[in-house]
Amino acid sequence: MSKPKVVVVVARHGERWDYLQRDAGKGKEWIESAERPWDPPLSPNGLKQAHRLGEHLGIKLQELGLPPISAVYTSPFLRCRQTACHATNALNAKVHPRDHLKVRIELGLTESLNQSWYRSWALLGLSDTTWGFVPPGPRKELCDYETHELHPSSQVAAKTILNWKDVMTPSFSDLDGASNTLLLKLQDTEYESSTAIEKEFGLKPKCLLETQREQEDRMYQVLTAKVASCIEEGDNRTLLMISHGGPVTHLYTKLTGKNWHSHGESKYCCYSIYQFDLNESNHDMPTCEPLLINESKYLEDLWSDSTANI
Repeated sequence: MSKPKVVVVVARHGERWDYLQRDAGKGKEWIESAERPWDPPLSPNGLKQAHRLGEHLGIKLQELGLPPISAVYTSPFLRCRQTACHATNALNAKVHPRDHLKVRIELGLTESLNQSWYRSWALLGLSDTTWGFVPPGPRKELCDYETHELHPSSQVAAKTILNWKDVMTPSFSDLDGASNTLLLKLQDTEYESSTAIEKEFGLKPKCLLETQREQEDRMYQVLTAKVASCIEEGDNRTLLMISHGGPVTHLYTKLTGKNWHSHGESKYCCYSIYQFDLNESNHDMPTCEPLLINESKYLEDLWSDSTANI
């Protein structure tokens, strides 16, 4: 009897609404007006990219002779949940017309809770959504800012602002309500994340920022736990995981041992495909074979000028 193999597709979310505002010179205004400036939605074009991702994967996996996607996991951030739901909706229409997939939220797939993330939204009157934003003038360390200079939500543990069950798409980026309909329909609200953000990351009262190693480890924890579970059940399966540009790239370096430059820029809705099977010498550590890395050319007609970044 052949050993089970598990395929994992790891993808980045679609185009961010806040980056469009920044590129139009309205980044600061968006930060100041947003209820959750750390959690922007997709743009209308980003919703199209997400749907295309699902359509494309349904065809690509079949071309490669791989099993269809049987489970979907995503970061709790809105842009990732939207990407996962729109991609899943496209998959359901083509691959699972009778047995609809649900989207499961995994905290370990979340954005990097590091200095660059906080700088993009937490500096009151300064941040403009740019990843790693540094105001003009002498550089001031993030942990040296006073309480009144920081967004209140940056002064509590990051894990407390990752609440997602009641966070829906704002009307300005969901003109016909379709995105919220899919969130309500496809998110598995009963699923309990198998991973958690354990540390009290935040800027106050103590400045504690997530390291790249910590972020890599939690991404790896999600992936290996899901792969091990599938192998234990003895089935050939394909899983889809939606995360962010940095985490997607760092997971590649963790799995392959290669420098992130060999992965390249993570554009919107780029994806990589990894295949895992049991290692004879260590049954707790499946071996990984990259099948396709950083694919995004299928989206060329839906790219914009703001494809880069996290």
